[in-house]
Parts: sequence; structure tokens; C-alpha cells
Amino acid sequence: MLIIGLCILLLAQSVCPPALLGRLTAAILIAAALAWPTSGLPAFSGLFESTPSTALICIIGAVIVMLRSTRDAPLLALFGVIGGAIMVSASDLVTLYLGLELQSFALYLIAASAGSALALTGALRYFFVGSLGSTLLLVGVGITYATTGTTSFSGLSALMSVSTAGEQAGLALVVAGLLFKIAAAPMHTWAAQVYESARYPIGVWLMVMPKLSIVTVLVLNPWVPNMLRLAALASLIVGCLVGLVQDRIKRLLTYSAVSHVGFLLMCSDPASALFYLAIYSATVVLSFLVLDAFGVDRRALLAGGLRSQPGLAVALIVALFSMAGVPPLAGFYAKFTVLGGALAEGSTILAFLGILSSVVSGFFYLRLVAHLAEARSSVPAAITAVPAYCTATLASALVLFGLNPEFIMTTAALLC
Repeated sequence: MLIIGLCILLLAQSVCPPALLGRLTAAILIAAALAWPTSGLPAFSGLFESTPSTALICIIGAVIVMLRSTRDAPLLALFGVIGGAIMVSASDLVTLYLGLELQSFALYLIAASAGSALALTGALRYFFVGSLGSTLLLVGVGITYATTGTTSFSGLSALMSVSTAGEQAGLALVVAGLLFKIAAAPMHTWAAQVYESARYPIGVWLMVMPKLSIVTVLVLNPWVPNMLRLAALASLIVGCLVGLVQDRIKRLLTYSAVSHVGFLLMCSDPASALFYLAIYSATVVLSFLVLDAFGVDRRALLAGGLRSQPGLAVALIVALFSMAGVPPLAGFYAKFTVLGGALAEGSTILAFLGILSSVVSGFFYLRLVAHLAEARSSVPAAITAVPAYCTATLASALVLFGLNPEFIMTTAALLC
């Protein structure tokens, strides 16, 4: 379905305006999500096996592509979603690498699509850093095949009980390459500069789409080495502490994302990971949508936003409080589910650090809210046009799903 949609989009690109291309791409992604098989169907000699969790990637991709559409963005976005779908449905390390590269090259071009010198510099930096992550993964695939003679997920899972040091080293490099792509600590140092150079609509893609596909791969496959907890621990500490000293909003949200990666890597089962991914994606899209409308990049410039633009300011506050895990918003239940799973597995120290990280990171979210509530106004009277229906829907969803989280939790369990 996605390939058919790609062909349709290629034919329509020369005749349709950008806004219509965005709607057409969103319709293709939603149709692909609805038509995606609910049970695994192996294909291409076992290299690919469809999984229902791909529907989540298609739906979130449809929401993001509707926000801002240039002529090339919908096509690149569709390539990125296809890459993510290949990764999630991969049943072999080779297929995983191909999907990763397809998604990565689409993201490199999306990062450069603004055309400014700053965007091109950030995209070039993103390309070099992403190439390093891909190299780590490819070297890991080579070592794994040399020591085990297989790259299939089923074969690697069967060999886990008798794994050798070479196999463990190869799989560790594979996972390190994937963690590099999602800016998990200590491989996060590139993220702040890359995300800061991108406009807000592009930053949504860079922050959300790699995490959707890569985290799903990491939590769905039993062959992943037991190194995710160390990366989760480092991400929680780095994200909350470094975020406290940030003045620029994009850098602050970058380290907030590092902290959220820590929670994602703590997930003990696929359902809780998909639940957290859905809530995290909604909060990031909503916050970036409002910040793009305000057109500011420093905390102090949000001053008086609650007085001059109350609707947008309330939507931003809902997103920030959900990120912080304030009840009864949906973000609270997402963190509660992850922390409960960690405690059930006996990871008491990691759960305690997760709670402490939420408390500390809440301070820099509250500072943004405090600026919005100031009497003086720095928010411009004329703001960028924003899809009001999308803002209202996302903010309402974070509140309503928080009041009744069973629906989305049940949906996440069905997508595993």
C-alpha cells in the first residue's frame, strides 16, 4: 500500500499544490495504516514480516505531514515512513539496515529542505553523524554474521543461550548504532546542534520518527543485548541535568527528548513502549506546533503568551505538563506504566532515577509556563497561522486519554 501511494504521489507532485500534496500524503498513510495486516506475514524469503505496530508509524506520520507542507516534504516524509515500516517489519539485520538507511537519507534531506545556510549546516552535520551510527551498525552486522553464520532475528534469538563473545560484541555494535540514531546518552552530543538548526516542523520529524521505528525494533526483539538499561540510566541523568541550564527552547526540548529516550529504553514490554511512544509523539507535535506559531526560540520571549494568545498558550501548557508527567494528563500514565514495569522487574534503582528525573525535568517545564504567565508580553501580536483543529485535537486527546487511558493502552497492546 505504501509503495502504491508513493507512485501516486510521484505522479501528483508536478500538478498539485503543496497543501494538497500534504493532504494526499496523509490520506495515503492513513489508508496504509488501516490496510496493514494485523498478523505477521513473512515475505522475501523471511527477510520481512509485517507487524501491526507499523500502523502507529503511519498514523503519526500522517499527523506530522499535515502540519506544514512544502513541495518536496510530503514525498520525503513518505520515504521516511516507508523506511521506518521496513525497520519495524524487518526479520533480518540486513533488512533492518536497509530500512534504517532509507529513513535516514529521507531525514537528511528533510533537515536541509529549508534551504538556509543554518539548515544546510545542520543537515550536513546530521549526515556525518548519522553515517557514523550506520557504520557502527554495519560493522556489528559483519561481526555477528562472522561469528554466528546468520543475520536472521529468529536465528539470533535461538543462539542467545549459547552466545559467544563475538556475537555479543557484534550485537552490541548493532544496538549502539541504533542508539546513536535516537540520541541516547552518551551518544547524544550531536542532537542539540542538529535540532537547533532545524525549523520547528522539521524538528518534529527529526525528534519523533527515528524513535518510533528504532525503539519499536529494540523492544520487540529478544536478541537485543542487555545494555539498554545502561543507556536508559545515562539518558535520564544527562537529559534532566543538562536541560536545566538551557535558555534556548530547542536545546531544552532536545535534552527533554534525551530524558524521554531513557524512559523508552526502560520499557519492560512492547505494549508499554508503544503506549509511551504514542503519548510522547503527541506531546512533541503539539508543543512544536505551538512554538512554531509563536516563532520564538528563547524562554524569555514566551513572556505574556497566556495573555496575548491564551488558546495557544493553554495548548502548550498541556503539552509541557504531559511531558513532565503531571496527573491526570496522558503523560503521567505513560510514565506510570513504564515505572511500574521497571519495579515489577526488580529494577528499583532505575525506577527511582526515573521518578527523580521527572521531578527535576519538571522544573524546566515549569519555567516555560512561568514565562507564559508573566504580565509583560514578548509574544508577537501577529503569529504564524496554525491548524487550530489539529492543536485543539491533540490538546484534548492528552487530557481525555489521561482521564481514560485504558483505550490507548489496549490499542498499544493490540499493535504488539
